[in-house]
Amino acid sequence: MDEFNIAELDERNRNMQHMFIEMLKERGAIIKRISVPLMKYCLPFYYTLIPSEAATNLARFDGIKYGAQPDFKEGEELFDYVTRVRSEAFGLNVKRRCMLGNFLLSSKFDEFNEKVRTA
Repeated sequence: MDEFNIAELDERNRNMQHMFIEMLKERGAIIKRISVPLMKYCLPFYYTLIPSEAATNLARFDGIKYGAQPDFKEGEELFDYVTRVRSEAFGLNVKRRCMLGNFLLSSKFDEFNEKVRTA
């Protein structure tokens, strides 16, 4: 694919691509060069979609029905309980994805989200 043959690609990776193509040829594969112009949008799309999906999917892990379910502390409000459960159960990376995902799903990004949906 022409889009993967970029100038910034280091020599090691370029050689690995070449070796892989040669290996496929030796095993009888027919190699055709193709171009996929939309490939340049894959990474931005991925970094928009994945955190948004993570935030949506992990929203149910509140300690009530799904996820870790520690005991309520005396006098603890529901919001405080859910916050504590998610703080204890989710790692730093998961918390970052959830925050970014919720930000990307917010109304501030409606126009951007519409562009992503139609891509």
